[in-house]
Amino acid sequence: MTWEKTLHELRTELETHQGYPCITLTMPTGRSMPANAEDPIRLKNLLTEASNRLKEELGKRPAQAALANLQKAADSVDHDKNMDGLAIFANETVEIVLKTRFPLQEKLTLDDRFSLRPIMRAERRAEPYSVLVLALQDAKLYEGCREDLYEVRGHGFPAENKGAGGASKVPGGPGVNRTAAVDESRAKFVRECLDKVAAIPGQPAQIIVTGTEEILSAMAEQIPSTLDLMATLAGNYTLENPAALGKKAFEALRSARRVHAQELLDRLDKARSAQRWESGVQAIAPLALDGRVELLVCGFDHEAPGRFDEASRSMVLIDKPQDWKDSDDAVEWIVQRVLQSGGLVRFVEDDLLGDNPIQAVLRY
Repeated sequence: MTWEKTLHELRTELETHQGYPCITLTMPTGRSMPANAEDPIRLKNLLTEASNRLKEELGKRPAQAALANLQKAADSVDHDKNMDGLAIFANETVEIVLKTRFPLQEKLTLDDRFSLRPIMRAERRAEPYSVLVLALQDAKLYEGCREDLYEVRGHGFPAENKGAGGASKVPGGPGVNRTAAVDESRAKFVRECLDKVAAIPGQPAQIIVTGTEEILSAMAEQIPSTLDLMATLAGNYTLENPAALGKKAFEALRSARRVHAQELLDRLDKARSAQRWESGVQAIAPLALDGRVELLVCGFDHEAPGRFDEASRSMVLIDKPQDWKDSDDAVEWIVQRVLQSGGLVRFVEDDLLGDNPIQAVLRY
């Protein structure tokens, strides 16, 4: 089936599957002719490779169910509607197709878990985020993918302020503080809208909020802990065209993310000074296995061919690139163990990490 929910929900779904074989197939694709002319051939070659390897490892009958689902997923791909990348996930019980807005490396991974790295890369490249447009009378919520905004309709949005200054008249009469009534109504409405956003499953946690200075001031102390306020845009954007708002929001988001990347680098430096820092896949791997990694920061395109040896508790790197397809991705292996132990994983542009493309802050 073609995945139509959020990337976060897909990653959550894939994390629930364990047991060999979990097949992860990725490849670049073209959006139109002639760029997509070779896509069916490339996909067929990867299917053949998966079939040959699994039949050799498991035998024809044990591999049959997983290969059938892989073929079912491949048959469902409409190459006339390809984007820039294609990922297929299949095992004995599931078959999922994902099309991405950026090219994926041509690669076949057979493991006891699905490879999450393509999804994490897709999440970063898609750069999903939320935009909450607040006014005294009402509020709209958008989900953003780069400069494109898609309005969220449902989960209480669009929302209407039913309090004073919104759907209700501002109270009057002797001794009534009209300004205080509006302020209270505004603060309550802002809080309700933020809580609604936080409660939506899969809604991107990184959020940009727009509103007048009074609204942004009312919001200051009310951001739920599960939301990550990236930036604010002051002004009334209620009637702003989504295309124009998307450009402003995405630029604000990119600026904020550059600041966040620097904060990650500062955190790594502090951990290094406190001797709670490590770098390199071979040094980090056993620490990830023991649940000691609090934060993993990795270059976006960093990859290292290797296989973890349980007996020696060490990551053995693969010297010959041609042998990589038959080995684990050392970075992927570490990422999965860090996530399983409740650690954080963040990707940054590779040049920010210099000679240490994968670094870790340790819990102890």
